[in-house]
Amino acid sequence: SIYIRPANVYAASRTMFDLNRLARQVSTVSSQPPRVALLYSYTSAYWDDQYPTDMMDAYVALTFLGEPVGFVTRRQLAAGTFRDYDFIVVPGVSAVRQSAVAGLEAYMKRGTKVILYGDKCLAKDRYWRNHPHSAVVEGADRIARQKNRRRLAAELNGVLSRGGLSRIALTDARPGAPAWGADYRVVPPHDAPTPP
Repeated sequence: SIYIRPANVYAASRTMFDLNRLARQVSTVSSQPPRVALLYSYTSAYWDDQYPTDMMDAYVALTFLGEPVGFVTRRQLAAGTFRDYDFIVVPGVSAVRQSAVAGLEAYMKRGTKVILYGDKCLAKDRYWRNHPHSAVVEGADRIARQKNRRRLAAELNGVLSRGGLSRIALTDARPGAPAWGADYRVVPPHDAPTPP
């Protein structure tokens, strides 16, 4: 228990005091809606050993690009019950129901851009049978599986920028080198009016 470790109790109490003191700023950062979502697939987690690695790689790469990340499930796609995102990243989701593919197609028609990461995206159904070719596969941006998360972040950054997602990049002390390993957010000041 934390109660028998005085240093932990002290650190937790300091953190709570800081959160109370900086409540407006912290709430501004934490309430920033994500513009990019990852498609989560239970079916791919069952069938494909590479899927959890691809999901984590995409999450880390987007986080280190300063983007808050949302998640969408196949049920939400099929029902159309998730918020509008600018981009949906499909990180190695190899097995998914046809209803989820139809949901992605519907959101693409409304302007959401889809990024397929990996070589087997949306190729199989929940029984590991081949999917018929879909408009999502034809109309989406593709990123091949990368050797590391830093390269994936560079590829995602290019696709997001070309797709019109404006970002403020964090740079390292070396001129022109993008920072890596820093989880950051850029938000409007807490007293600034919110854009329509």
